[in-house]
Amino acid sequence: MVHSIDIETAHYIINYYAHLMTDQEQTALKHASTSSMLQLNQSIFQDTNPAYKQKYDWISDDPAILSLLANGSDAFRISAATRILQEHHHRIFINSCPRCSQLARTIAARQCRHCGHSWHDNTLARFKLRNYFRPDNKPLFLLGEVMKGDFQKGHYIDLTMLHINAQPRIEQVEFSLHRQQDNTWENIALGISDISEEDLVLLKKVAHQDRMIDIIRQRRA
Repeated sequence: MVHSIDIETAHYIINYYAHLMTDQEQTALKHASTSSMLQLNQSIFQDTNPAYKQKYDWISDDPAILSLLANGSDAFRISAATRILQEHHHRIFINSCPRCSQLARTIAARQCRHCGHSWHDNTLARFKLRNYFRPDNKPLFLLGEVMKGDFQKGHYIDLTMLHINAQPRIEQVEFSLHRQQDNTWENIALGISDISEEDLVLLKKVAHQDRMIDIIRQRRA
């Protein structure tokens, strides 16, 4: 059971897990965000102007969409975030302070803005994810480059920074040289096993974007 959440937590969930919103919720969010922006300049905002709606296609006149926003944008965000937590709680990582349990500023934050506690010492290395591959009957491998730090087999890779609620154990470490024109560098392949198929779908979308993620000493709750 998910208890009521505040607007700060709702913003966090929607910012980092918008892919878990329904199509209607995403349309309502676009409408609310665009309307708020346009209302900053009342001289150009005409809610009933068809030409204006055509220009800004994020403005909706669908009654079903507008009904989601009937109690205001904050109430809508809390409602949508609560539903996401209820239906996908196992996929949500709430980055809270280990000491005071307050919500961190971002999903990648390593220091509490409320009590000042830091958990940077749990980070051993920074890893630039460049690709992935899965050989037959073998673990999934994350291919990339260690930008700084040091680690070993048995440590964990923090996929929460990719909005994936998983911190899989590094089961294997393989090395290979990569050459492109006159440049040569060493790629590292990290073999992992405990990641769900639904999270693998999301990983596939970001694996080619040179995303930076942490290798950590121990998993965070």
